[in-house]
Amino acid sequence: MNWQDIAEWVWRIRPWTAWALLAIYLVPICRLCGFFLQCGARPFMFLNKPLGIWENLVCPFRDYPVSAWLAGGSLWHFWQGIEHGDYRAFAVSVLSLALILAGYGMRRFRRSSRLRLLEFIRLFPAIHPQEFFDHLICFSGFVRHALPEKPFKSVDPSNLDFRRGRLLGRKIGLLRIFVGVWSTIQLARLVLLAKEEGGAEFLRTAASALSVVWGTRICQLVRGAFTVEGKERLLRPGGADIFLFTHMSFIDFSLVPLLLSARPVEGDVAAANHLPSFLIAKDHFRDNVLFYRIMGIGRAAEAMGMTFVERGGRGGAEGAMEVEAKALECLLEKGCPLAIFPQGTRAVGLRGPRGERLDGAYYTVGSRDRIRADGAHLKKGAAHIAAAAAEWVDSAGAKIPVRIFPVAVSGTAISCPRGSARIFADVHMRLRVGEVITVEAKSHSTVGHLHSRIDFALKSAGKVHAELERRFFEDMRGLVEPREIEEVAIAMKTWRGDDYLVHAILDAIYACPQKLWRPFIGELVHSMLNFDSREDLLQMKGRVADAVAM
Repeated sequence: MNWQDIAEWVWRIRPWTAWALLAIYLVPICRLCGFFLQCGARPFMFLNKPLGIWENLVCPFRDYPVSAWLAGGSLWHFWQGIEHGDYRAFAVSVLSLALILAGYGMRRFRRSSRLRLLEFIRLFPAIHPQEFFDHLICFSGFVRHALPEKPFKSVDPSNLDFRRGRLLGRKIGLLRIFVGVWSTIQLARLVLLAKEEGGAEFLRTAASALSVVWGTRICQLVRGAFTVEGKERLLRPGGADIFLFTHMSFIDFSLVPLLLSARPVEGDVAAANHLPSFLIAKDHFRDNVLFYRIMGIGRAAEAMGMTFVERGGRGGAEGAMEVEAKALECLLEKGCPLAIFPQGTRAVGLRGPRGERLDGAYYTVGSRDRIRADGAHLKKGAAHIAAAAAEWVDSAGAKIPVRIFPVAVSGTAISCPRGSARIFADVHMRLRVGEVITVEAKSHSTVGHLHSRIDFALKSAGKVHAELERRFFEDMRGLVEPREIEEVAIAMKTWRGDDYLVHAILDAIYACPQKLWRPFIGELVHSMLNFDSREDLLQMKGRVADAVAM
């Protein structure tokens, strides 16, 4: 078989090829035929949306491999026309070029339409997420789509409810997971488009609004409810603000902008910044090809100026100083709030006595060695950054308050805990804002002292110790006499101050397989009644850590 036979086999137009090309180029052809038509009425969107979905499915395939195949076919058919004087070959060559140009024109239409959508979302970040993505899809429909003057439907980002009222435990289907991934990819591409076409201010306001849409979209797709508790503690912007969150699930990231959207603002509400500068893991978002290149999340985070952190101390002291310098630049020079997950990774998900999902742990985070260690559940990077910011403000004589907002995440571990691929619907997720910590250089002599205050504030916001003690005393009833329960309650008082070792052990026990709860609880009760030393309890914590169900 010579090259001419191969070219004939590759580029010869067959009946099924013609029908396939018609299907792939259906929307661009309709756009050209009805170029002067434009409509954005709500009922018309239901007609425009199906072909918009089809266009979004086929355009990646059409824009690259099909266009390349048509370009090669156009050249081959043109050569055949010259060599054999076949006018039909010339016609096929011209038609192939016309299809390539139609596809290119559709790409330009999509780009210009998405720029209009970015302008729209900057003004209306509280648009209903379904309406936002309906507009995005309709831009790829068979007729040009017009945006309304204002959204048809809006939501309160700090108080959402997409639940269907069914029993907790119903799983989200694969289709919704696919839609969630697709939505995230589209939002990341819009961020990159905002960077390419607009200045720094345009990117900031567009990315801020898109981050709110991302949070509401995730809540919609998991069919969950979301509430910000303690909104009265969310002071107006104007300081060097650091938001610290407990970490339960991958969903946590999407909820942070919804918290900032609940802050009271003055002036232009649409220009408010709902997007903090995250400190995010470099190995996940920059080194991971899937997240960085394919999904575009890492590139979008890079465009928005997020700070990438080497986890596990791989960057050394020099890397830690570089991260601190970048964080201070965002916080003090750019005036952008910081969002930090000081646990460094997601906590282990807990289960109840019937195997039902509960919220994630607090002390049980990271590797087994970290769980086994004493007081390693919270990293000190946030305290270092806050203390350095306070020192800079004090030395510069600035009037900027350095404020820490501790926020406890709850419910997200019930929806999708660490290590699980199953997402549960009808979950109420909450962000509880704790007591605000104002950091002053002169009042906080050591980073350790500030770190302890942060730890206490996060535990208080999440009511960690109260919940652990409630479970502990309930489980003791079948193990010891009532008199001994009173003695344990008295002994527990000594662990409610600065030393949280017993609570850390309890947290790890409930992260173990259920069959080990009673033996470990019995051992802990025995240790407390016999006033075992702290070293003995640390040894027990090590044994419990080895049994934790990672």
